[in-house]
Amino acid sequence: MFVFIVLSTLLFIPSLSYDFSQPIYHLKIQENAGPKTYCESDRKIFIQTLEDDVDFKLVEEEVHGGSEIFKAIIRSQHQETITTAKIVITVEDVDDHPPYFLNPSFEVNIFESTPVGTTLFTVSAVDSDQGRNGDLYYTIVDKNQNQFFIDSHSGDIVLVRPLSFNKNPLIHLTVLIDDRGQKNYPGASHTSSSHTLIFRVQQNNTEGPIITLTHLPAVIEQGLQGSIYAILKIFDNDKGKNGEIKSVKIVAGDPLLHFVFERSDKDSVLWNLKIARSLDREDMPDGYNLTIVASDNGNPSKESSYNLLVHVIDTNDNKPVFFQDLIHECSEILPPLTPLFQAQAKDRDIGKNSEIRYEIVSGDWNNEFWMNSVNGWVFKASHLSSSALSSKYYLNISATDQANFGSQQTEFAKYTLLVTDENNHAPVTTKTSFAVDEDVVVGSIFGSLSSGDLDRSLDNSMVTYKTIGNFKEFNLPFFVFPNGSLTALRKIDVETMPTLYEIFVRVEDKGIPFSRSSDNVISIQLFDVNDEVPLMRKSTCRVQISFDIEAKRLLRVEAVDPDGKPVKYKIIAGNDDKLFEINSITGDFSLSPKWNNYHLSEITKFKISVVAEDSKFQSEPLLIEVVVNSEIGSSVDCEESGADLVIEKMKKQKQNETDLLNKYRLSDFKRCCENNNKPRIEIAEKRDTFEVNENVAVGTTIFSFHMSEYIPSGGEMDKGFASMLTASITKGNEDACFNLSFDNSVTFTDPNPTTLVDVKVLSPLDRENKDLYSLTLTAYDLSPPYHNYSIEVFVKVLDENDNYPMFIFSNMQQKSYLLDIKENYLPTDPVLQVKTLDLDSDENARVSYKLAVYNEFFSIEESTGHLRLVKQLDREQQQSHVFKVEASDHGSPSLKSHAVVNVTVTDVNDNAPEFYSSFYKLRVPEDYPEGAFIVQVKANDADVANEVTYSFGFGDHHMLKLDSETGVILLSKSLDYESQKVLNLSVIARDSAAEPLSSSANVVIEITDVDENVYAPEFQNESQYVLASVAENQPVGHLVTRVFAVDYDRGVDTVTSDMLL
Repeated sequence: MFVFIVLSTLLFIPSLSYDFSQPIYHLKIQENAGPKTYCESDRKIFIQTLEDDVDFKLVEEEVHGGSEIFKAIIRSQHQETITTAKIVITVEDVDDHPPYFLNPSFEVNIFESTPVGTTLFTVSAVDSDQGRNGDLYYTIVDKNQNQFFIDSHSGDIVLVRPLSFNKNPLIHLTVLIDDRGQKNYPGASHTSSSHTLIFRVQQNNTEGPIITLTHLPAVIEQGLQGSIYAILKIFDNDKGKNGEIKSVKIVAGDPLLHFVFERSDKDSVLWNLKIARSLDREDMPDGYNLTIVASDNGNPSKESSYNLLVHVIDTNDNKPVFFQDLIHECSEILPPLTPLFQAQAKDRDIGKNSEIRYEIVSGDWNNEFWMNSVNGWVFKASHLSSSALSSKYYLNISATDQANFGSQQTEFAKYTLLVTDENNHAPVTTKTSFAVDEDVVVGSIFGSLSSGDLDRSLDNSMVTYKTIGNFKEFNLPFFVFPNGSLTALRKIDVETMPTLYEIFVRVEDKGIPFSRSSDNVISIQLFDVNDEVPLMRKSTCRVQISFDIEAKRLLRVEAVDPDGKPVKYKIIAGNDDKLFEINSITGDFSLSPKWNNYHLSEITKFKISVVAEDSKFQSEPLLIEVVVNSEIGSSVDCEESGADLVIEKMKKQKQNETDLLNKYRLSDFKRCCENNNKPRIEIAEKRDTFEVNENVAVGTTIFSFHMSEYIPSGGEMDKGFASMLTASITKGNEDACFNLSFDNSVTFTDPNPTTLVDVKVLSPLDRENKDLYSLTLTAYDLSPPYHNYSIEVFVKVLDENDNYPMFIFSNMQQKSYLLDIKENYLPTDPVLQVKTLDLDSDENARVSYKLAVYNEFFSIEESTGHLRLVKQLDREQQQSHVFKVEASDHGSPSLKSHAVVNVTVTDVNDNAPEFYSSFYKLRVPEDYPEGAFIVQVKANDADVANEVTYSFGFGDHHMLKLDSETGVILLSKSLDYESQKVLNLSVIARDSAAEPLSSSANVVIEITDVDENVYAPEFQNESQYVLASVAENQPVGHLVTRVFAVDYDRGVDTVTSDMLL
């Protein structure tokens, strides 16, 4: 407030006029000055006059906008002279009003996620005083709080530490507002205000649910329904509803709802992932890629997702399934080790559970088959028959997977093998001996040959017979009809013919392409019948005896029977008196015992008729005339009957017949089934080693050979089946990889036919499994006595580039590499050596390495796979490097594989904290209150997990307080411009490493002067004038008088000094 006053003076000085010393005077007075208080002036209001009685009088007062103008009139004793001066009175403000807050509310809601550095609230206040008395400073009263700082000028409250609802949900902060007015003058009132702000830390839904998981490595398919696969710990760091888990769902990867979540209990953070339905790996061979979403109860709700790949372990829940035709056909004349058919089954399981081994479990009762257990090929092991009893083979084949013992699954299939009939059997005559009586009727059938043919078809088993040799030439009495009937061609007489006839009969079938036959010796035994009359060897006998002869044998009667039958003798006439007797067996003719009692005295003749008889016929009688006389002694005289001649003739004829028969037996006629030549094999290339690529298609011909008969010089080609050849691989084909294919265009009627045979691939080859096969090729003929011929050949399986290089580590396949490399690692030694395994050979297995894409930090050696660092890493620039390594073999075309290298650059403490500014310069008024915010210095450390702490370094920091964590510098003591105008100091930022690094920033605080000399000194005298006297002879420096003054300012502004004006 300014008051303008005009003063006037009245001077009673004759004819003199004086003016005020100044046309305008500036005065001031405080607004709370009491009555009769003098205004203060920098100059004294006076006029120069010798008069003492000058009166000052306000002659005019003007008030302009709170200002008043006064005029003073000065009167003199002699005359009245008027002069005026303008006085401007400034009414000075007194700091008599405290500041007051303008904010309507002192409660502030803030989210705990509010970032550090955010201005949370601006304190607004005013002070009704003016000037410095109305200028405000803001400080925080709470000495222990370090969460905030307040800008002393603007009132901005800034967050310097993170908020935590859990630790401090309600923060009370007392803010002091102080004006800049003087506080020590008399009557000064309290000029500061304080208020407590309440910060309510709100939990905003800043975080989604956190999902951690503990789960089994995999779940077994067909596992128990309701079993727990995984336990999820799901929590939310938010509080209240924001931290409540509302739901956990599977949103993808489980279309058929095989899984379900259940909470352990109502408030638990644990959720059980259960199997709701039985799993079937075969339906989801790659497992279940579940997307799990957990939602909290915030508004709006936040979600977190988790991808869980459920690996389903295969259980052996599938049996092998046979899938091809179960009926096959083959020829019965195939040679041994010929492939017949392949049993094939599939198993939907994987790994060992799907590997199948085959076995013939029944039907091969005579070990006629051999089976490769791996690929299921069934081979002929021995002769197969197509007889009426065994034209079909029913092989029960098992397919068993290779699961763990006790859990293996087996399926069975009944394969039917139809063996087609071939004319591979010659007829076999089962009845070769016959007997015939000699009285058989000529031309009648006295027997039939019986033969069997094991072939099944009608032609192959139908037989005909014929005799071998010239029957007329050898006068054979028998003949064999084509149907096998035996007949006599002429009268049979045992007495004149051999009793045993052996004739050669050929039995021949009607098979194709050639018939088969067998030569048989047919024995015909002739049996005698009683068709001859016994013959007496003597026709008559005359026996002379004396009267006195005693009973005795007179002679022996002999008879022969051409049939060789035994005969008996008997007397049929002339022995009425029973004087004679004959031994029926021996033929001894004797006098009977009655003779001794019979006396004769005269010559007496007895005529006795004796016969020999067999069971059917009686011989002509032998007449024995016995003459009894007186002569002494006895005599016998007989005549031959001619019987011996008859018998001799029969014997001779019999011998002739026998000789002819023997000649027949020894006759040289062409016998059937001769097999004189051996087979032979010739390879066109004239070599024994052949090469084939391992990826050759099944059915490809590797090489061919010819087989034919080896006919020696002068020999001739075999006929029929003896000229037919076949072949097989008899050794070295245990893997069932090869078979033989025949050129069916060959006709066996050609002279010396040659058969072309191709050796073909039967099953896929794999050089990595076997690279060399030694095969024995054997050729057979098809007629007894069987011949064969074998050669050995070698099949070398050539490598094909069919295997990709496989990255390995510790002999395990590796698809990625994880490396941790310190950022100060020097580019010298390799950081990694990648290795590969290529199952191929030679160039196909030689691998070269390169980076799939250029990388400025890494290189790889082409031949060794050594990965090297070529440029210094810097984690602060790039924390990780992900790149692919490519491995290429040298096959044509080349095969490539890739592995991902994940390099994590690990931190070393190679970065000192870096201040945002290395030099802080600011100005602070000297009346800054204690606790006022000065500045916040901030530094960042690029290293990992390094917390930066702050401390003072050199310089003037005795009046400052530094928060070691936030870098906030507060004023801890009052400043005084007059004492120190600049604070020059440094702040050190130090990291938390074991061997810490630090940096410093300079802080220059210029203290600005504040005009604290508000009040002029006031003399303490009662009047404005002090009267003093001094003798004129006093020396300089003599004390004349004392005046006293006081100054209500502070500090140096209270020091007063006086001077004479």
